[in-house]
Order: sequence, then C-alpha cells, then structure tokens
Amino acid sequence: MPKRLDVSETLSPPIADSVARATSRSNGAAPAGGFNALVPELDVSNLAVSLHFWCELLGFEVAYDRPAAW
Repeated sequence: MPKRLDVSETLSPPIADSVARATSRSNGAAPAGGFNALVPELDVSNLAVSLHFWCELLGFEVAYDRPAAW
C-alpha cells in the first residue's frame, strides 16, 4: 500500500532545475499496466493540503513520487 503523508509534514523547497527534478530519486513504481499516454502534473501552492484533498478526502493513492522534487 502506498505510504500516506501527514498533512503537517514539513516539505523541503522544490528543485529549481527541471532536469534534476525529473531525474531525482523516486518512491514506488509504475502501475502494473503502465501509465496512461497522458499523465497530468499539477502545480499546487501547498503540497500537504493538496495531498490531503486528493488522498484523504477523495480516496486517491500516491503510486509514485519524487520526494526531492517537492
């Protein structure tokens, strides 16, 4: 089961360099059937609040993340 984040967790600033961000260390793995051809990446002003909304309130799960990119 993917790990759930505490919304009070302090996150480090995101990596400014887009190449470094895209190639940073990740957790999880691609879904068994692979990713869809189009996977949206949303900019948010508060990641902890956004994760709470999508995961805790709507029931989605984080299947893959790049913590250093936050």
